[in-house]
Amino acid sequence: MRHVADLGGAAVLDQLRHRSGLLRDPAEDRIDFVHRTFQEYLAAAEAVDADRVGDLVGRAHLDLWRETIVLAAGHAGTRQREELLNGILDRADAERKYARKLRLVAASCQETCTSLPVRVAERIDAAIDKLLPPRRSTDPAALAAVGPGLLRKLPRSLAGLSETAAARTVETVALIGGEETRELLRAYAVRQDAKTVEALVEAWSYFPAEDYACEVLAVIRLESVPVVVKHAGQVRAGRTVPGITRVGIPLGLAEREGVFREIATYPDLTFLSVQIRADETLRALTRTPLPRLTMLSVHSTRRMTKAPDLSAFTALEAFVLGGFDVSGWHDGALGTPAELWHLMLSDCTLDATAPFPFSALPSPTHVTLERCRRTDGSPLTDLALPGVVVMRWD
Repeated sequence: MRHVADLGGAAVLDQLRHRSGLLRDPAEDRIDFVHRTFQEYLAAAEAVDADRVGDLVGRAHLDLWRETIVLAAGHAGTRQREELLNGILDRADAERKYARKLRLVAASCQETCTSLPVRVAERIDAAIDKLLPPRRSTDPAALAAVGPGLLRKLPRSLAGLSETAAARTVETVALIGGEETRELLRAYAVRQDAKTVEALVEAWSYFPAEDYACEVLAVIRLESVPVVVKHAGQVRAGRTVPGITRVGIPLGLAEREGVFREIATYPDLTFLSVQIRADETLRALTRTPLPRLTMLSVHSTRRMTKAPDLSAFTALEAFVLGGFDVSGWHDGALGTPAELWHLMLSDCTLDATAPFPFSALPSPTHVTLERCRRTDGSPLTDLALPGVVVMRWD
C-alpha cells in the first residue's frame, strides 16, 4: 500500500475501512474484518511471532480458534510446530471430553505443514486412526480438511461398517474430491442400504455430472431413491442413468427453459417434486407430457393463486400441493386427471365456507391436510367431504 505511506494514522484507517475491503464498521465505535480469515491469519502470525504457542494449545478445543491454529501450524518454525502439535495431542490423551475435537484439529494442521518431524507425524497418524470411521455429522468436513492423504487410511470397501459410518465415509471421500475419490466411491456403490445410497447420490454435486453419473450412479439401484438434480449438467446426465424413478427439481432450476422437457425423457420417471414461484413455470410444467407420472408434488414459495391443470397427466394417482392460496379456486380447477385418488394439501389457504374446489375430480378417495389454514388465519383441521377419507398430517 505504497499510496498510503505518507498518510497519517487516521487517514490510513480511513483507507482500510472504506477502500481496502479488509475492514468494516458494523456498528458505531466498532471495527472488524470483512472476512474472518484475515483476522485468523493475523492472529496466527502474532501468536507465532510472539512465541505464544502455549496459548494456542490451550484454546485448541474451541471451534473459534480452529482455523487460527491450523494457520499457525503452517506459519510456525520446526520447534514451534512440534510444540504446538505435541501439546494438542497431549491434551487429547489427557482430556477425554475434548479428545476427538483435539485430534481433528491436529490432523487438520497437516494441510498447512510442509514438513513434520517423524515422531509427530506418527502421533498424528495414530490420532487419525482413532477418528475413523467417521460417525458424527461434523466428522466428514473435519476429516476432509486433512486432505488427500487421508484416502490411504479409508477402507476400500464399506463392508462391516454400520449404515451411519458407511454414509459418513462416503461424505468424507466426496468432500476430499478428485479422480481417485471417484474411483473409491464407485467401489462403495455396491453398498445398497438407504443411508449410503443417499450419501452417494448427494455426492454427485462434487464431481463432473456426466462422469459421476456413468461411473457411480449407474452402479446403484435407484428405484424409489429421491434424486435431486441441482443444475443443468445433472439434468442432462441423469437421462443416461437407469432406474431413476423419483426426481426433485429445486427453485431456480425449475425456471430454466426446457428443463421439464428434458426430465420427461427419463424413461423410468414416476415421481416428480418441483419448487416454483412463477405462473410461467407452472404452465411449462403442466404443458409437458409426462404420461408415466403417478405422483406429482408442487410447492410454491410465494403463495401462488393460479391452479395447475393436471388433465394431461393421465396416469397421475397422487398430487401434493404446497404453499398455495386456493381460497379463490373454483370446482374443477385442477382439470380431470382420471386416476387421481389422493390429494394432499400442505401449508395451503382454503375458504372453508365455500364449496371444496376439488369436488369435481373424477375419483378422489383420500384428502390429507398438513398445516392448512382458513382465510381468517385459523387452522383448518377437517373437511366435510362425503365418501372421502380426510386425514391430518401435522
